[in-house]
Amino acid sequence: MHADFRLQSVVALIRDGETCPRWADLCKESRVVKAVSETEFYVYNLNDIPWPVKDRDAITHVVWERNNGTGLVTMTATAIDSDLVPASKKAVRLKKAVTRWMMLPKPDGTLEISSEGHIDPAGPTPAWVTNLMLIDSPFKTMENLRKEMAEDAYADVSFEFLSN
Repeated sequence: MHADFRLQSVVALIRDGETCPRWADLCKESRVVKAVSETEFYVYNLNDIPWPVKDRDAITHVVWERNNGTGLVTMTATAIDSDLVPASKKAVRLKKAVTRWMMLPKPDGTLEISSEGHIDPAGPTPAWVTNLMLIDSPFKTMENLRKEMAEDAYADVSFEFLSN
């Protein structure tokens, strides 16, 4: 997706767990459970998967990086086997998953935003649920991201690791 959004604002939105259910498709809850630094966190995520499949949750190790040469900002969230948040009987705990967001400022002032994910669903899922998670959900998430950013709620936010 190409957009005229400010890099700092997009980073702020993605980091704001409270807004996750508004824009990230299937997100029911997201919250930081341990902050290590401005660029490193442990985050709890709960995804609302359609019935009859159980919801999925994960504890992820989140790392933000900026390539000073290209300006590319990457957020990588890797599921870990952790008891930072106790497992729930209402959700299946994911232990093998990686999600990555990439934001690249372009010379024309736009911001190229992409995301990718590799997830072991930790159990069988019907084909329609797999298709939902691989095709529909990422598309809806990008559409919702665009709508959320149009609200401009993060216009005054800045991060030191992006200011260099």
